[in-house]
Amino acid sequence: MRHLIAVVAALSLLCGCSARHSKKDVSSSAQSDRPAAKETFALGSELTADGAVTQEAATDEFKRGGEVFLSICTKGASTDQTIKVDWIDPAGRVIQSQTRIAPRGAHYIAFSSGRTGGWRAGEHHAVVLIDGRRVSEKTFGLL
Repeated sequence: MRHLIAVVAALSLLCGCSARHSKKDVSSSAQSDRPAAKETFALGSELTADGAVTQEAATDEFKRGGEVFLSICTKGASTDQTIKVDWIDPAGRVIQSQTRIAPRGAHYIAFSSGRTGGWRAGEHHAVVLIDGRRVSEKTFGLL
């Protein structure tokens, strides 16, 4: 029961993760002031230095061959979390699984599909599990 309460508390704290972040290339003088994608679980084509997807990079359609990034806002989580992402193809098969520990105090944890050149075109899914519980599924298209 204590574990369930910690997961529910962490998820409710995750909902307020829209902060201002700069673009991935922090050496650039033209840094973005736009907020990160206003979702706890954001898909995009690039990440900022701290692992967030900016509003300009947020999308749900990608060209095959590049990478798909999934950024998870963990700001406000009161405990360490084990986060797993399953990348699933249109036939429902897991292409890749990744697991990371999100330490308490981390703002974003980012995942990458890796290069998608060998993936089939169509509707794919990124399924997010936190501490063993399925909490989100993001659908995206590969063109």
